Amino acid sequence: MEVINNCNCYIEKLLKKSFVMHNFVEKQHIIDTGRPTPIIDIAVKNKSCTRHFTDKLYKTNNWVPGCKFLNKYFCWPCLLFSVEQNVWCKDGFSDLNNIHKAAGRHCKKSQNHMKSVFVLSKFRKTPRIEIMLDNQYRENVTKQNTLVKKNRGIIASLIDVDCYLGYQEQAFRGHF
Repeated sequence: MEVINNCNCYIEKLLKKSFVMHNFVEKQHIIDTGRPTPIIDIAVKNKSCTRHFTDKLYKTNNWVPGCKFLNKYFCWPCLLFSVEQNVWCKDGFSDLNNIHKAAGRHCKKSQNHMKSVFVLSKFRKTPRIEIMLDNQYRENVTKQNTLVKKNRGIIASLIDVDCYLGYQEQAFRGHF
């Protein structure tokens, strides 16, 4: 029997290879796929009760993804765009007793989180320099190819004239 040692979600991939290290197409695919929201097997015993995972956290906080293998929650915008390393984008959060307080603090008071959310919202809306450069490169190649065709036509005409004059044993210039 084969033992699965990970869930192969984007969170694990992003923890191994940072979002900024991916190329633009991979970044688009990650963002288009969206945050993973698996059912996580977390149970925390408190003095009076035992708290279990609920998907309500995913619904109330649209920036929270989870990793089934790590059994932790993360911050999707911070995981993608954060420059700071905190529990929400590095280690993951698993304390169910304090998750609502911590999520509220992170969401409302963290400047880094606000910047990451802003960059995530603008990611698809702003024209990417890679695409603009790629389009400009294609246009330049098309213009160059057109110029080369035109110049080849001119050179072909000159070669035809040279061949004709050589065949007729005529001079390039002078009197007839």
